Amino acid sequence: MPLKRIFYFFICCFFISNFYSQNASYDINGTATNNNITGPNGLVDCNCFRLTSSSNQQVGSVWNKNKIDLNQDLHIEFDVYLGSNNGGADGMVFGLQKISTSIGNSGGGMGMQGVNPSLGVYLDTYQNIHFSENHNDPASDHIAIQKNGDLNHATSNNLAGPVSLANLENNQWRRFIIDWNATSKEFKVYLTDLVNPVVSYTGDIVNTIFSGDSFVYWGFTASTGDLHNMHKFCTVTDLESPHFISCPNDNTVNVDGTFSCSSIINYVTPQGQDNCGSTNETQIAGLPSGSSFPFGSTTNIWVTTDLAGNTDTCSFTFNVTGTDSDSDNVPNSCDLDDDNDGILDMNECVISNFFWSNAPSGAGNTSTGSINGVGYTYSSSSAVQYTGGIFSHGTFPASYNIPNQTAIKNTQVTSNTLTFNEPMINPVLVFSSIGSGSVTVPINFSDPVEVLWSTAVVQNSSTQISGTEGYAIIRLNGIFSTISFDYLVAETYVNFAFGADFITFCDTDSDGVNDNLDLDSDNDGCPDVLEAGNLDPDSDGILGNSPVVVDANGQIINQNGYIGTNPNVKDASIDVACNRPPIAVCKDITIYVDANCEVSINNDAIDNGSSDPDLDPLLFSLSNNGPFSPGVYNVTMTVSDPDGESDNCIGVVTVLDTISPAIICPSDQNDSFDANCQFTLLDYTLLAVSTDNCDPNPIITQEPILGTIISTDTVITLTATDASGNQSTCQFNLTLNDTISPSINCPVDQNDYYTTNCDFSLLDYTSLASTSDNCDPNPVITQSPLAGTVVTTNTIVTLTSTDVSGNFSTCTFNLNLLDSINPSVICPASQTDYYDATCSFALLDYTALATTTDNCDPNPVLVQTPILSSVVNSDTVITITSTDASGNSSSCQFNFNLLDTISPQTTCPSDQSDFYDSSCSFTLLDYRSLLTSTDNCDANLSITQNPVPGFQVFSDTIIYLISTDLSGNTDSCSFNLLLSDSTSPHFNCLSDQIGYLGQNCDYSIPNFLDSIAFSDNCDTNLTLSQSPISGVLINLDTVITISATDAAGNTSICSFNLTLVDTIPPSIACPSNSIIGTDSSICGAIFNYVDPVGVDNCNATTTRIAGLSSGSLFPKGMTFNTFEVADLFGNTNSCSFYVLVRDIEKPSIVCPSDTVVPLNSNCEYEVVDFISDISYDDNCGVMSITQSPLDGDLMGNDFRVDFFIVDSTGNTNNCSFNVGVLDQTPPSITCPSDKESALNENCILKLPDYSSEVILSDLCSPIMAINQIPSADTLIDNIIEQTITINVIDSSGNVETCDFNLSVKNNDVNNCYRVYVPNVFSPDGDGHNDVFLAYGIELKDLEIEIYNRWGQMVFKDELLNSNGWNGTFNGKDCPSGTYVYKIKDVAFNIRQSGTVSLVR
Repeated sequence: MPLKRIFYFFICCFFISNFYSQNASYDINGTATNNNITGPNGLVDCNCFRLTSSSNQQVGSVWNKNKIDLNQDLHIEFDVYLGSNNGGADGMVFGLQKISTSIGNSGGGMGMQGVNPSLGVYLDTYQNIHFSENHNDPASDHIAIQKNGDLNHATSNNLAGPVSLANLENNQWRRFIIDWNATSKEFKVYLTDLVNPVVSYTGDIVNTIFSGDSFVYWGFTASTGDLHNMHKFCTVTDLESPHFISCPNDNTVNVDGTFSCSSIINYVTPQGQDNCGSTNETQIAGLPSGSSFPFGSTTNIWVTTDLAGNTDTCSFTFNVTGTDSDSDNVPNSCDLDDDNDGILDMNECVISNFFWSNAPSGAGNTSTGSINGVGYTYSSSSAVQYTGGIFSHGTFPASYNIPNQTAIKNTQVTSNTLTFNEPMINPVLVFSSIGSGSVTVPINFSDPVEVLWSTAVVQNSSTQISGTEGYAIIRLNGIFSTISFDYLVAETYVNFAFGADFITFCDTDSDGVNDNLDLDSDNDGCPDVLEAGNLDPDSDGILGNSPVVVDANGQIINQNGYIGTNPNVKDASIDVACNRPPIAVCKDITIYVDANCEVSINNDAIDNGSSDPDLDPLLFSLSNNGPFSPGVYNVTMTVSDPDGESDNCIGVVTVLDTISPAIICPSDQNDSFDANCQFTLLDYTLLAVSTDNCDPNPIITQEPILGTIISTDTVITLTATDASGNQSTCQFNLTLNDTISPSINCPVDQNDYYTTNCDFSLLDYTSLASTSDNCDPNPVITQSPLAGTVVTTNTIVTLTSTDVSGNFSTCTFNLNLLDSINPSVICPASQTDYYDATCSFALLDYTALATTTDNCDPNPVLVQTPILSSVVNSDTVITITSTDASGNSSSCQFNFNLLDTISPQTTCPSDQSDFYDSSCSFTLLDYRSLLTSTDNCDANLSITQNPVPGFQVFSDTIIYLISTDLSGNTDSCSFNLLLSDSTSPHFNCLSDQIGYLGQNCDYSIPNFLDSIAFSDNCDTNLTLSQSPISGVLINLDTVITISATDAAGNTSICSFNLTLVDTIPPSIACPSNSIIGTDSSICGAIFNYVDPVGVDNCNATTTRIAGLSSGSLFPKGMTFNTFEVADLFGNTNSCSFYVLVRDIEKPSIVCPSDTVVPLNSNCEYEVVDFISDISYDDNCGVMSITQSPLDGDLMGNDFRVDFFIVDSTGNTNNCSFNVGVLDQTPPSITCPSDKESALNENCILKLPDYSSEVILSDLCSPIMAINQIPSADTLIDNIIEQTITINVIDSSGNVETCDFNLSVKNNDVNNCYRVYVPNVFSPDGDGHNDVFLAYGIELKDLEIEIYNRWGQMVFKDELLNSNGWNGTFNGKDCPSGTYVYKIKDVAFNIRQSGTVSLVR
């Protein structure tokens, strides 16, 4: 028996892109191959695979390496071929799994049986219904949807089908389509009929099969067993992506030792290869080979695309590295500020090393040479001339070692350019004989220049010099690829010579770190950034606040740097820029007055670790050191260093008085309780005496306080408290006495009971009395007679209450005695007797069997319940009760048991008849309800059956029924059970069958009985028949009737339809595939071909079912033309060919004219989207237009805009235009903060030049001029508030202004206030010289203080608008004499002092 084999066919997305990656390559396993496989048109097709050849025991699989996403819709089309052997095996399965791309490389279930989880669409060409491979297949070829590698259609893993199909092994290709709707969860399969699905399933396959993972592999597997067929499939379009056969490796280039931030890198362009033709390689990221790669990493990405649009990617990275000391992403090789300290490296102690060009040579407008191995090209707007040496060579200093060799000669107005083969550091130009004694010649440079040496040369600006028979050596500081200069006036001639200054850097402090990398070049503890006059708010030695932002040259931007020139950078001593003020640190203290209520302090008391960051010695002073009385004082401590820097802080001085007052209490006191056992306290503070060191009247308080109600002897505490809260205490005792008797209430008369001896022992009745006392909460109660006294009659009891002070009261009550003891009774043991025929019994008298006694009554009365002669019909409890003379009673009980010994009476039913079941057996029924049975006592007899109900019997049987009462008495009877067979034989009729007409259009009926399994419940030798019988030839559809009869004469009949079909298909052959180009200006091409015509053994019709007719306009891309031939029985065949129209026409694009745009406030221009300014077109539509630089990119210089257009096919074109930028933003200027300056000893201030303190920046243009108003050196001779205005102009003519205030103060040497103070006045009221008043024109912010000879201030006032001192203090006339005056400014500095005489 051949093994079952199935082909698994896995989903890919064709029309709707749903690949996890565009790279759709395959893993090919086992006997599968892609080598020279023919497709539906009979031609070798690169998109076709053969899974098995037509040989035994083959297995092959093809898997796509990339997963698809089932959360998206899918539409899949393939052509499949299942062989030409109608008796072959086994078929195909099309499915999904998420395990591996190597499944299918071993036999047994074609590599998919048992694969869990999975989903497969089965195209099955063999019926497996035998032995262990019973898949419950129908007889015909069929299709089904199944999951988890389970091939059995009878299990729950069979999701849809099986659906019977016409012969699939007829040497025909079939279009096979799978459609998955991710929203509706519908999974549909189409075979040949592309309108109606052949099988479908609706369900959430992502969650129910793949546990929520929507990404799965798709692929094909097939195998053969003892029977075989060839299995092939083709993708309708090319789904296999190309691959790169060459891709450069990552590479690293180091730019240390060069003067460049980038490196030119050449690499071999990556090359792709494809299974189906040519490829096209495009770079989508990175830079082309031969480009200058910037510092850092540049990732280059290339894409190769095949004719079907599949792609592969090649990626490689070039790393340009170099030393970057300040980590600002600009390597030292091109960083103008290697340590970001705000000082250009060229200004940090450089050592010049001049290298000069060899003798230049060349013809026409160019000349070439080299400087220290770096080649250059000199080009001029006029022909280059030479001289044999440099004119007047001896004029130049010998220290520069300029060679006297062939030199370039210039006589014209020229534009000159020097281009270096690689970046050049600090190029140097030598000019000999610029101009003449009568002609001055200016020279403009492309970049700022530094004049190293000159004679008869003037530097007009940073980019222009002029000479009158002048000689100059100039240097352009920085790294340059190109420099240019324009000679503006013609003259006799001038010599040019070229060189470069390959500088090295000093190490001023010899610490092994060159100055350009050293943040403290002179190791004086003061960072270079501050010593240069720049700002470093976060004190990290780097200009401005970190992190910083640098430009392409490594210079910090937006931090107002590169303006300082302070020479102290290298003076190895602490600069004033780093002289830091001391730090005053105060602490709050608490001190205590002495016995005289006073205390004093010094600075050590409140100093909490004041320090100087420069370790300068400190001078301390306090605003107040005492003496202090109790209170809180704010004391200011000032800390000063020798440089005049100071700081102050405030310490809170808390002065406390902690000496307690003295107090003396009175002697102990006595008093009495009131009726409530209470006493109200008096005021005893008047009896105490108290004194204190500071407070003359300490407050005395009492505890407990006056009016407090107390109920016991009490200690009285008196407390003396002074004004500072200090306290002292003393105590005395208060003793109280009680004289009031308690009250008592007896209980009501009491009742109690005699004992078994008819007497009674008295109880303790004191707890029943209530008593109270004014003071004693628990007075003692006593009883008479005492508790425990035995009495035999009623008794009077007396109770007495006594308090702790001996006071007492009494009361009485009656005790009455009663008898309540029951007699005792003992019943006989249990009694037994027998039921009579009516199941009852009459009771006897059982009291004589009982005994009874009583404590007082000698003859208690006995009574029985139930009484004598009572009739009972069950076991009964007998109760006997004994009652004494006082009515007390007791009872006892015993059991009276009855026995039943009479058997029940039974009657069985007559004999019973029934039928065998489908197993020729019978399951016994429950026949107990048919029994008649009675009993004298038991109305619910227990009935049993033998054999029991449910027992299976196979012949006639005797049934026994047994009746049992509750006492175990039994009776039984029996009857016969007679059985017969009435079940017809069983078989499953065949489903409608299909017969295939032969060459003579007839069909021989087979023996269908062999295909049917018959059975009967009892008979194993059935009589079978078929009509028409086997061997009969028919050519029309026929009804087949099958019958089966058992030995009992039971018969079963069924019928099914036999439908005859013709499966011999027609044949057809199509033209070859064609590849053509698009016609001009249209997105397609006219194509003509010959329509194919099919042939058949009978009549057949040929129809085009897909594609375009001959002579149509075929659109760009691949158009499949499919022709189908069909005979009268619906057999079809088809063929296909494609017409591939390739777009070979480039898109057109036209850019706008060059334009000019303004820079913004950040000296940048934000690029806009210029796409609306271009015009473009393409015959098939534009896929993309890219602009470089991009919309939003920031540009600081003139730039070019490039547009790159790609049409829908990948054809490209480009255009560009230039954009110039214009600076319209004024420079940024920040004036220094307001300043103070003092007049000198001559009361004159010469205005300084504040331009060096102005923080300037201009993002776009260099600063051309800085102006100060009033100008530097202006003389000021009075104390005023002066406004200083600074304006700055950049090279683009933009102007910005700022100002600050200069407060001109008096000096510390003499008086510049111009104040006149008289030396005498006479306040006598005569109207002449009655007040002391200072005069002058500069009295603002001054005040005068006047002191008497004891140092007491008697007058204070502001000088401006003062009415003067009238010689009084606190409203009283001051005596005649000499008084001291002091005139102070707002800082309390004494500006003038002296004496004045008061005369009365």
